Amino acid sequence: MGIITSLIIGGVVGWLASMIMGTKKSLFWYVVFGVLGGIIGSVLHFFIPIGGDGFLMDLVFGVIGTCLLIFGFRIYLGKQ
Repeated sequence: MGIITSLIIGGVVGWLASMIMGTKKSLFWYVVFGVLGGIIGSVLHFFIPIGGDGFLMDLVFGVIGTCLLIFGFRIYLGKQ
C-alpha cells in the first residue's frame, strides 16, 4: 500500500474512532491517531485472528486500535 493511501485510510480511521470516542481533533491528529491505531489494530488482528483477512477487517481492527489509543491517551492525560 502506498504512503498516500495509508495516510488517507489513517485519516478516515482516525475520524471514525474520534466520532466513536467523542473527541474533536484536527485532520492532522486524525491521520496521526489513525496510522498509529492501525498499527495497534494490526497487532491485535495478528493475536486475535477472527473475521479472516481483508480490507474491511483491517478497517475494523484499525478503528478498534485507534479507539484503544485514544482511550490510553485519555488515561495518560488524566481526562475521562
